[in-house]
Amino acid sequence: LRRRVESGGALSCGGVTESAQAFLAAWLRREFPDSGPARKAEFQLTRLQSGNRSVDDRVRKWQAITADNPDYLASRYELCAARLTQWREAANGSQAAEFGAEVLKAARQYWEAATAKERRVTSDVRVALSALEVLASKPGMDEQEIAYFESRASSLASKLPMDASELVELHYRQFQLARYRSDAVAASREATWLSEHGRGSSFELPALVVVAQDADEAYRKAAPNERREYARKAADAYRRLVDLSGDTPETIRSKTNARVAVSRLAQLRQEVGDYPAAIGALETLLRAYPNDKSYLRRIALAEFQAERWAASLERWRRLVAGLEKGQAEW
Repeated sequence: LRRRVESGGALSCGGVTESAQAFLAAWLRREFPDSGPARKAEFQLTRLQSGNRSVDDRVRKWQAITADNPDYLASRYELCAARLTQWREAANGSQAAEFGAEVLKAARQYWEAATAKERRVTSDVRVALSALEVLASKPGMDEQEIAYFESRASSLASKLPMDASELVELHYRQFQLARYRSDAVAASREATWLSEHGRGSSFELPALVVVAQDADEAYRKAAPNERREYARKAADAYRRLVDLSGDTPETIRSKTNARVAVSRLAQLRQEVGDYPAAIGALETLLRAYPNDKSYLRRIALAEFQAERWAASLERWRRLVAGLEKGQAEW
């Protein structure tokens, strides 16, 4: 090993355990402090040990790697990721702004240090996305900073596979930015893309909310002879939204959006004459709110339309129980 290092030969850690790699890295740093392998070993050792360190300690270690290290670019990537973790953990705390600025600083360092030879598409996009996540959360967004990172990520989008998580997140960040800019057309476009390609991701739900709202709006504006078809499309969008957001009684009671989605689904199914599906959605609402008069009235009407006479009559009897004759509700 000593002869290989002294002769400038390449070293590989393929098949070597992590503990052996750590030993090798420490030995190289001690015996050959100024050699290329030792400098690469410094990076490797920091990476190996990072899993057992606090995020603050990881930041200090990555910061210590200087620009003359062969793995400086990779260290800036790791630093950016660690800074992002700090920022996320700070949430809305007093240090959030400070950590957010450090994410942007590390991302800038990465992009300014990267050469064409060193570039890795997924790493490049991931760093830009880290910066965009921070920028999209700030009130009074810095459009110049956003343009810097958004243009770099967007320029590489075509090189990512369609199922890449980075591509899905990029479209979500563009969706976020479009909404903050009140660009409804761009927001709808990105939401549609996410609903088609972001299934199973954490970004699917907010996109589906917009897709369902857009479909509902199209239904409301449709010509009379087209309303049925548009209602069917809107109902399908709300069905996906309900499936994703959940429809347990606890969810319906605790999440207004979930309750509204189930209610709108019931109404749209009723509009197209799918009374069994409308009844099913209304029963979901009644499991959460068994005494809600509005839901009881709606399900009584749906059961009547479905020619479920006995069930409908029982609902009406329950509704009028206790009411005095002549009252508006009676």
